[in-house]
Amino acid sequence: MTTNPFDDDSGTFYAPVDSEGTRSSCPEHNERQWTDMRPQSLIRRMERDARAPAPR
Repeated sequence: MTTNPFDDDSGTFYAPVDSEGTRSSCPEHNERQWTDMRPQSLIRRMERDARAPAPR
């Protein structure tokens, strides 16, 4: 059985420290940095399907 290393009260740990910002800057950052990860072929297919008339 493995133990959680963070349960060690005497342990020394490192944590990344990023620059701080406002809560409202988080969604703005995400919009700038997170791109659409879908393959281009899927994006084109979905756009084409959205323009096609619905089957009867």
